Amino acid sequence: MQLWLDDIRDPKDHGKPDAIWVKTAEEAMAILRKGEVSFISFDHDLGTELDGHDVASEIERLVFEDKIPMPQWAVHSANPVGEAEITAAMKSAERFSNSSQNVTRNNIHVGLEIGTSKICVCVSEGISDGTLKILGIAVAPSLGVRKGQIVDPIAAAECIRMAIQDAEDNIGIEIKKVSLAFTGSNIFSTSFRRSRIQRTLDCLESLQLEVVNLVPSCMACSTALFSPQEKSPRVLAIDLGGGTTDYSLTFADAFQFSGVIMVGGDHITNDISIGLRLPIAKAECLKIQEGSAKLSVQPVRETIILKQDHGLPDYEIDRVSLDAIIHLRVQEHFEQIRDEIASHGANGTWDNHIGNDCKVLLTGGGSKLMGIASVAEEVFKLPVELGYARNVIGTNRIIMNPDFTTAIGITIWAMKCTPGTSESLDLIKKPVSKPEPKREFRSNEEYLSALRNERDPGKNLSPDGSGDLDVPTFLRKGTHGIEIKHAKKL
Repeated sequence: MQLWLDDIRDPKDHGKPDAIWVKTAEEAMAILRKGEVSFISFDHDLGTELDGHDVASEIERLVFEDKIPMPQWAVHSANPVGEAEITAAMKSAERFSNSSQNVTRNNIHVGLEIGTSKICVCVSEGISDGTLKILGIAVAPSLGVRKGQIVDPIAAAECIRMAIQDAEDNIGIEIKKVSLAFTGSNIFSTSFRRSRIQRTLDCLESLQLEVVNLVPSCMACSTALFSPQEKSPRVLAIDLGGGTTDYSLTFADAFQFSGVIMVGGDHITNDISIGLRLPIAKAECLKIQEGSAKLSVQPVRETIILKQDHGLPDYEIDRVSLDAIIHLRVQEHFEQIRDEIASHGANGTWDNHIGNDCKVLLTGGGSKLMGIASVAEEVFKLPVELGYARNVIGTNRIIMNPDFTTAIGITIWAMKCTPGTSESLDLIKKPVSKPEPKREFRSNEEYLSALRNERDPGKNLSPDGSGDLDVPTFLRKGTHGIEIKHAKKL
C-alpha cells in the first residue's frame, strides 16, 4: 500500500495514481499502524495541529519497537525546515530497521541508577557492528534514598521493583542481571564505601537481581556524553542530580579525577520553600515551571500566580525573589565544584587542571533549569553546553533527555566490560573492616578538619567547614542587597 500525505495536492497530479490520498496526520497514523504501508510521500504543513513530522516520528517509534516494517519514503513538501525534520526522523527509523537485522541475541544490558529523586532503568541491546540500541527507559519515584544512599531498604526495594517491572512490561524481557551505578559518599572512603554498596547489593538481592558490573556514576555519565569526534581535549562533565552532583574531568579521553558534591536540585527546591514560605511540593512545581538561575533585571518587579487545587487560594510570587534564591544556590554550587578541582593535588590550581582548551558539559535533570548554563559560564569562565547521550541508537525522546544520561552511560560501560570483571566489584569481595573506635577531639577545629577529610555523610559542610550546605544559601551568605519577599495567598 502506498500513501500520499497532503491536505491539498492530489497524488494523481504528481505521478502517484495508485497512492491512497490521506489529508491528515491522524488518518495516516491509523493506516501506518496496520503495518501494510510500503511507501509514503510526505507533505509537512497539513493545516492542522499535527504535521508531516509528527507522522514521521510515529513511523520512527513503530519501527524502533519492531511493530511495522520500514517503508520506502519521499518528501514532496515545499517547506525546507519541515523537509529537514521529516528526513531526520525517517533516517533515524532506517537506522533502527538496519540495526534490528544485525542484533546479537542475548546481548542485553540493563543499567540501574538509584537516585535521590528517581529510580531509572535503561535496557539496551548490543548490535553486531558495535553500536548500542536503547530499547527503553523505565522510571519510578525514589523513596528511601538520601543523597544517593539507601537509608530505608524496604521503601527503596519497592521503588526499584516498580521500575524493573515497568521495564519488563514495556520491553517484553525478563530482567535478572543489572549493572549498577554508585555515587555519593561511596566515592571517598573505601571501608565506608563498601558498607554502603553492600547495603544496596543486599537490597537488590532481596529482589533476586544480580549485579554484574559496578560503575561510578560520574564515569557512567562521562561515558555517555563523550564522542570519538570530540574536538575539545579537556572536558568537565557535571551531572546535576536531585540530591547529589557528580563531576569528572577528562583529558585526551582519559579520566583525570572525579568528585561528588552532596548538593542537588532538591536543595534549590528547599531554598525556595524556606525563602518564599511555600510547601515543598509547590516549591518544586514553581522551580520547574517558572524558575531561572539568572538574576532578573526587570525594572519593575514582576509577579507570578501559582495556581492551587481544590479551590484553595492561589499564591502570588515575586519573580525577583524566586530567581535570586535560585541564582545564589546555583552560583555557590558551581563555585564549590571549581574550588574542589582547583585544590586537587599537592600543587593544584584551576588553570593547571583546566588549561585554556576545556569545555563544560551539563547534564542530569538539574541541567534543564532555565539560565543554568549562563551561570556556569560566569563561574567557570569556560564555554558551557548542555550534554546528552552520544553514540547510541534510540529515539530523541530518550537520548536527548538529560534525565537519562547516566542510566544510558551505565549500559555503554557494561557493553565494554566483561560481566563480573569491573574493578569496582573488588570492593565488595573483601570483608568490611571492623568499626573504628570512637574518636575524641580536643577542639572544634580538629573535629571540622577530620570531618572534611572523612566526608561524614551525616554532615554536609562547605569546603572550608564554615557552613552547612543543607541550609539555604541566601541565609548563610546573604542576598547581596536583594529583598526576598514571601509568597502571598490571594
